[in-house]
Amino acid sequence: MNDPQLMQTMVSRLAHEIRNPLATIKSGIQLYLRLTSEPEDLTKYLLDAVAATARIDTIIVRMRLLLSLTRRTSNTFPMSRLMDALAHEFSEEQRLNILSCGDNPAPKVFVNFDQILLALTELVHNALLYSNDAVEVSWTTEGRHMVALHVRDRGPGLPEQIEARLFEPFVAGPHRGTGLGLAIVARVCELNQARAIAGAREGGGSEFTLFLQRV
Repeated sequence: MNDPQLMQTMVSRLAHEIRNPLATIKSGIQLYLRLTSEPEDLTKYLLDAVAATARIDTIIVRMRLLLSLTRRTSNTFPMSRLMDALAHEFSEEQRLNILSCGDNPAPKVFVNFDQILLALTELVHNALLYSNDAVEVSWTTEGRHMVALHVRDRGPGLPEQIEARLFEPFVAGPHRGTGLGLAIVARVCELNQARAIAGAREGGGSEFTLFLQRV
C-alpha cells in the first residue's frame, strides 16, 4: 500500500464506486419528484436508492478496514486453532466444509492470528458468494517451511478479463461485491510475509491458496 501508483488507482476506483450509487440515488429522487400516477415504478426506484446508499456505507466501512491494516505482532499457533476459529465464524453456514488433514499434531505457523483469520474469512465469504455448492477449506504442508491454506469452490471460475487484477482494490466479478475482499487478503499477506494465489479448480470452480510461514 506504499505504492503511489496503486494508491492513485485505488482512489480513482473508489470515486467511481461512490459516484455510481449516488447517481442511482439522484435519479430515484428525481423520479419521485416527477411521478404521481405510477407508484409501482416509484417504489422500485426508491428501493434502488436505498440499496445504493447501503452500498456506499458498505464500501466506506470496507475501505476503512483495508486502510486500517498495519503490521502487528506475529504469533505461533497450530493450524487446528485457525480452523476452529473459522468453524466458529461460520457456525451457521451449512455449505462450508472444513476438511481434516492427516498431520498430527497440526503444523504451526508464525503470523498474526487475527489478520490471517480475517484473510481466510474473506476468501470463504467470496467463495460462498460465487458458488451454490459446498466450499472446502483445507491445508497442506509445503516442505519444511510453508503451510498452504486452500479455499475451493464450484462456482463459475475466475473471470478472464480481471484474473490478472483480482487482488487489486475495486476489482470485482459479476456478482458485484465491493471489490475490496481480495485487496484485504493481499494487504494481510503483505503484512505477514505470506502469499496468496488464485487459479482454476480441477473439475470446475476456483481455488485460492494462502502460503504461510511454518515453524
